[in-house]
Amino acid sequence: EILTDSTEKLQRELQAAQRDLAEARARCERHDAEHQVSVKELEENRSALLFMLEDLEQWRKQIDQPHREWVAALDVVNDPIFLHDKQFRILRCNKAYQRCAGIPFHELIGQPYYEVFPKTGAPLSCCLMAMNKAEEEEEEVAVGDAFYRSRAFSIHDEQGVHLYSVHTLENITENKRAEAALHESEE
Repeated sequence: EILTDSTEKLQRELQAAQRDLAEARARCERHDAEHQVSVKELEENRSALLFMLEDLEQWRKQIDQPHREWVAALDVVNDPIFLHDKQFRILRCNKAYQRCAGIPFHELIGQPYYEVFPKTGAPLSCCLMAMNKAEEEEEEVAVGDAFYRSRAFSIHDEQGVHLYSVHTLENITENKRAEAALHESEE
């Protein structure tokens, strides 16, 4: 009887171990199936992301080319051109502006334009008027022996909020000298 009890006990333990093993195998199979689904989902997501990256790269190229063309077009203009924000800090400028300022391009960005070129110590009056009225404004500015016609154009959003201003500086020194010479000859 002791042997029978021991055998029955061992059989129950064996059956319990076999059930535990079967449950563990079933859990492993479920886990493997879930893992395969997860891997498949990850691969699908990866593939979708790769397509999105390719699309983004195409869009970037489509935007980059016109941007380079626009910058090149502004850089061939001999008149200084620059953009500034509400605090009069330079956002962008063409090569002519950089040459007149006489400092490297990377040092221009973020500087108040009136401390760089033309050095007036304060924003130009045409700039202030254009910002308030959203119309083109113009004035003459003396820079050393040179004279410039400054034109300011204010860019606003749909609600009329000032975003930035565009300035052009046309060198009118020769015209001023010719006017002065003509004026002297008339006297």
